[in-house]
Amino acid sequence: MTPKTMSGSTLSDQSFFDDIKIWQKEYDLLPQRICFEITETSAIDNLVDAVEFINEIRGLGFKFALDDFGVGLSSFSYLKTIPVDF
Repeated sequence: MTPKTMSGSTLSDQSFFDDIKIWQKEYDLLPQRICFEITETSAIDNLVDAVEFINEIRGLGFKFALDDFGVGLSSFSYLKTIPVDF
């Protein structure tokens, strides 16, 4: 499977999070082997939704990465609030 970067709209889509939980059980996914990725711009543009979604995903044991770090004009103070693993 090719990695896909998550969009800003994915972060505010509760049904996507629900789908992840269903897929985890249905396919016996090992969360420690899966890392979700979002661009810095999407995370900052949807900061509240991003932090909530990332915390929920990480609560299931999945990892989270921030893509394109340093490419945008985001403040480091904003970036420090995003609970990513990579």
